[in-house]
Amino acid sequence: MTDHSYKNRNKFYIALTVFAFVLCAILVPLSIRDLIDRRITLILLIVSIACAATGFWKIVEGNNDAELLKDLAESNRKLQDIELEKRKEQLNALQSQINPHFLYNTLDTIRGMALERDCKDVSDVVASLSSMFKYNMDFSSSLVNIQSEIEQIQRFMNIQEQRFPGKYRFEQKFECSDDNLLQVLIPKFTLQPLVENALSHGLKAKRKDAVLTIRYINTGYYFSIIVSDNGVGMSDDVVKELNERINDPRIDHENNIKVNDMGIALPNVAARLKMYFGDEYGLHIVSTLGIGTDVTVTMPLKNGTERTDTL
Repeated sequence: MTDHSYKNRNKFYIALTVFAFVLCAILVPLSIRDLIDRRITLILLIVSIACAATGFWKIVEGNNDAELLKDLAESNRKLQDIELEKRKEQLNALQSQINPHFLYNTLDTIRGMALERDCKDVSDVVASLSSMFKYNMDFSSSLVNIQSEIEQIQRFMNIQEQRFPGKYRFEQKFECSDDNLLQVLIPKFTLQPLVENALSHGLKAKRKDAVLTIRYINTGYYFSIIVSDNGVGMSDDVVKELNERINDPRIDHENNIKVNDMGIALPNVAARLKMYFGDEYGLHIVSTLGIGTDVTVTMPLKNGTERTDTL
């Protein structure tokens, strides 16, 4: 039965109930004043009460049925959405099986052609790009050791050096042991978005002496990674809004273009850190206009697996 039918049926039973109550209101005074036979009054009252009870019950039943129909429609919609998502996932899985295989083969072919023509720079770029794609397409683990992220960043910066020779100076400083780099775990794809933001927003406009520095620090209590640039920096208001958005991605600052441009990747990275390790870990930004920006990543020092059961 449609929602329109329920409304029409409810109108009928509401009218029936109202009519029954009106009839009772008329009959009772007439019976009291002996203007009508009390036996007839009793019969009509019984009929009126029965009509009122029936009407009231049907209204309640109709409302319950309407709610049930609404819930059923909502459940069907959710099932359709789930089925649609499953089909999308199946299509994406099929594409991920086909495209990387074709891509790797093509990149290897290009690299071989470059070597044959003694174009080592082209070969190096292709090799870095191929390794980056393999790293990105490996879904066997969501957490990797820090050394794996370092190698990915080195490939990324190798490509940037070929694109913009001499534009950036890339430095890495290690205030930790080699064992830390192999044992401390970090969500995959944490560092590359931070490095890309530093190049795109911090250092893009800098014409010379652009320096990107990454520090890896064992504090004794937790492990931190600081991605720094000596670029244009940001105002205090922008930094405040970015840190607010990182802590709560639902916050929307529509009036600040810079926040909106940068406010996609950083909250995503921060949310993943918190999801794996807890709310005490994540990202924090410090910046000075005209001097540069530091983005600090914090994570557990031991093994980084405390919250993996939440996935």
